[in-house]
Amino acid sequence: MFFNHNQLNIRKPAKAGSWYSADAQELANTLQKHLDQVPALKETSKPRMIVVPHPGLAFGGPTAAYAYKAAATHQYRNIFLIGISHFMGFPGVSIGNYQQYETPLGNIKVNQDIVNYLLKIDPQFTFVPTAHQNENSLEMQLPFIKYIFPDNIQIIPCLLSSAQEAESLADYLYKVITPDDLIIISSDFSHYPTYEDAIKVDQETIKAALSGDPDIFKTKLQDLGQNPPPNCPCFACGENAILSGLYLAQKLNLHQAELLHYSNSGDFPFGDKSQVVGYGALVYYSDAEEKFYDTPYLNKSDKQTLLNIVKETLQKHFLDQKIDFKNFQISPALKTTYGVFVTLKKQGQLRGCIGNFEPTQPLYELVSQMALSSAFEDPRFNPLTQEEVTKLDIEISILSARKKISDPLEIIPGKHGVFIQLNAQGGTYLPQVAPEQNWDRSQMMNSLCEHKSGLPQTCWQDGTADIYTYTALVFGTRNF
Repeated sequence: MFFNHNQLNIRKPAKAGSWYSADAQELANTLQKHLDQVPALKETSKPRMIVVPHPGLAFGGPTAAYAYKAAATHQYRNIFLIGISHFMGFPGVSIGNYQQYETPLGNIKVNQDIVNYLLKIDPQFTFVPTAHQNENSLEMQLPFIKYIFPDNIQIIPCLLSSAQEAESLADYLYKVITPDDLIIISSDFSHYPTYEDAIKVDQETIKAALSGDPDIFKTKLQDLGQNPPPNCPCFACGENAILSGLYLAQKLNLHQAELLHYSNSGDFPFGDKSQVVGYGALVYYSDAEEKFYDTPYLNKSDKQTLLNIVKETLQKHFLDQKIDFKNFQISPALKTTYGVFVTLKKQGQLRGCIGNFEPTQPLYELVSQMALSSAFEDPRFNPLTQEEVTKLDIEISILSARKKISDPLEIIPGKHGVFIQLNAQGGTYLPQVAPEQNWDRSQMMNSLCEHKSGLPQTCWQDGTADIYTYTALVFGTRNF
């Protein structure tokens, strides 16, 4: 399929002026009204995935607002937006390869690095423009996204046409997603049964979705299909999107889930209770960020122990003493062998950062060693003084093994750290550097080559340099 990239640079809204207001102020007032009607939500861990409806804003907005309000108090870098095609079929998954999506409230950027990666990594990923142009399942999420999240949020729009690619989409998204990202699944529930029947079948469908298990969800839909209520051809119009989300939830350990709100079109004065559509706001959580990385699982106590080791190592240095590890609770996880970087910052400015990719000692010992190296051996800075120790922010990055890559498109800023080497010269940027600097792939790699490593700026593109990626579990004193 051939198309003109310039003509399709910005996806224009298809439903503004009909499904929601095309007037920015009126739309903002409506969104705020829906959010204000949500009662105070209990404090939870960070939502990783939400399921929200996609009808006209008057019908779906009051329920969707529950899930969006739960996510609004947290920070995200990317939103993986997964919906289904209502109007046309196509092979594979259509990725919205636009630069931006237009809304009455302003445009939303598309993460081109991730979109280009998906479009190249597997032929099942394509861009079918006609599937996106009039589709509501993704568009109806955009007003909330633009209104709630900051302007630097980026989306990765994915449209499914069948269940066949639901699992493989999850497999590929798992490779690029980070704890800084939110997954939004767009789906309504039952279509056109009576008000009472909708409540019954939606209860069962939602319970299956909250299980987090795609097999339970599929089985439940099959069972309901054996004896459906009258005039109910569909139990979840976005079942393929939900299914893909559940495969992803399994991989990301999203075992905590809850229904924040349920309604159907019959709840509204202008709704017809003889045939309704169901709406749910579902939220999925995880406390296990390590599932995003190829690194060891460390609980909160383990992380605090490593941070305390760094602090005491530096304090002991100024007393001409060595740290005694017997004073710390060293768990089996801290005795494993992984690469480590220790980053020291003072008032938000880098004060030292040294690491080791190929350790021979256990994690707890290497963290202590890298703390000393960062404080006193980083050639970019003067040695740390005793007065500075109490003013430091400490950040520890535990590294996965490095993987050599052949195509720079495999580099996902924010997910991957990158090590580049040409002959005997090289350097690295940790995964957190790109989002801290608001860099895309090209900006990150140009800087890594030219400024960090002293290499030709384009060596990452011309095949002359060896490039390795890795992931990192990152935590610091600001987290505790």
